[in-house]
Amino acid sequence: MNNFKVIVENNNGKQIIDYLVSCGYKNTQDFVGDSINSSTYCVINGMIKNGYMLGFGYVEYTLEDIKEIHKNNVMEQEIYEYQVKEEFYKLSEALFSECKQDSKGGFGRFDVDSNVKDFYEKAGVLGLWFEPRYKKRYKVGDIVCNHNPDKGNYWNEKCKDGLFVISEVFDNRVMVKPSHDAIHSSGLLLHEFRLATQEEIEKFNTQKISMNGKFDLTIKNNRVYHESEDITDYVLEMKKWFESLPQKFGRWAVKFDDVIFNETGCQQVITTIKDWEKIYTKIK
Repeated sequence: MNNFKVIVENNNGKQIIDYLVSCGYKNTQDFVGDSINSSTYCVINGMIKNGYMLGFGYVEYTLEDIKEIHKNNVMEQEIYEYQVKEEFYKLSEALFSECKQDSKGGFGRFDVDSNVKDFYEKAGVLGLWFEPRYKKRYKVGDIVCNHNPDKGNYWNEKCKDGLFVISEVFDNRVMVKPSHDAIHSSGLLLHEFRLATQEEIEKFNTQKISMNGKFDLTIKNNRVYHESEDITDYVLEMKKWFESLPQKFGRWAVKFDDVIFNETGCQQVITTIKDWEKIYTKIK
């Protein structure tokens, strides 16, 4: 997750800082957790900050809330290895000589079932020095839901109910788009989202499109509906007809830029072939 607050209660500031660090958030300001009750810490772009830096309107969690989110959404993913965190990387060859050599030539990785992992876990530094790497549980095209769809996230303002479609998958994050036909993508870390429910997937895959403000069409699961009537074949035939128009009359070329319809089905209003082509591109 990013852009959220954690409220201090029962003098648990140190526990909050320790837990956030164990989750991979960076404590660059060296907080020791001595904030008084009812104050907050926050996370902005992976960095632990004083709560006031995030301003108003952002969701506040308790420490138990954060642990529950991670329990439900991170721990259910299968870890296959651990890798030394970037800030400790330059020490990796000296301190972590028992680890596997990684692609950078250092010695910062080890398998989840290795004795090395058990050693650092018992020493209490596994979460402090290393970050888990997960088996790829997600695939391109999966619909996922951000944990915090209503608070202060630019991308959440561009999507429906915090729902995204995955466009690329990496070891510790995915790239997502706010719709299937969106051009730009944004990144989410694995602990920042969950797989969407079937109901959420159906909502994401349903679009209502206005035909020049005159009537609406609904696209659902690559089918086109006018109210409750499936008119997909109507759209496909219209596109097929337009592509079959002649390209010349006699010996001379002709090009149709657009076609105006005074009536389409039960709708006696003006639409154009370009209006209908926009519908076609969403189901092709």
